[in-house]
Amino acid sequence: MHVTMDYSLLPDLLVPETPARFDPILYLDFDGVLHPGGAQRSRSGRIELIGEGRPLMFAPRLEEILADHPQVKIVLTTSWVRALGLKGTKHKLPPGLRDRVVGSVYQHAKKTTHTNQRFGLIIQHVAKHGVKSWIALEDTHFDWPAEHLQNLVPLRNTMGLGDVAAVHDLTEKLRALG
Repeated sequence: MHVTMDYSLLPDLLVPETPARFDPILYLDFDGVLHPGGAQRSRSGRIELIGEGRPLMFAPRLEEILADHPQVKIVLTTSWVRALGLKGTKHKLPPGLRDRVVGSVYQHAKKTTHTNQRFGLIIQHVAKHGVKSWIALEDTHFDWPAEHLQNLVPLRNTMGLGDVAAVHDLTEKLRALG
C-alpha cells in the first residue's frame, strides 16, 4: 500500500524553527520506544497506554544513556506532536531529555511518498538541515532503506527501550558518533 501524507497543512507547532545546522541528532519516537505499545488520550485528556506499563516509562533510561553524550540533540518524530504540539510534547519529557529537544520532523514538513512515512519525514529533515550524524529510535522500521540501516535502532513495539539488545545497539551507535 502506498500512502501519501501532506504535512505542510499542519500549522507551525509552537516552537522556534529547528536550527540550520547541528549534529549529532537522535530522532525520537515515543510509542514503542519510551514505553511498550501505543498510547491514547482519555476523555479527561490524560495520556494512557493501550497496553501494560506507563507513558514514557523508559525516558529515565534514555536520559541515563545520553548522559555520556552531551552533544546529542533530539528531534521528535512522535505523533504526539500532532496532538499536543511540540511544546506540549516536549514538556512530557524529563528535564534531561526536554532540554535536548531542538525540534520536530513535523515542522515545515512537505509531502512524503516514501512507503515508511516516518523515514520519509526523518530523511527530509536530515536533508533540509544538513544533518550529518544521526540515529533514529524507531519501532516503525519496515521498508527502512538499506543505505540508512546504520542510522536505525530498530525497536520491538512490545518492548521499546526495555529490550536489552536495543539498548546495547543504541549505546554502540552513540559511541560510534563520537
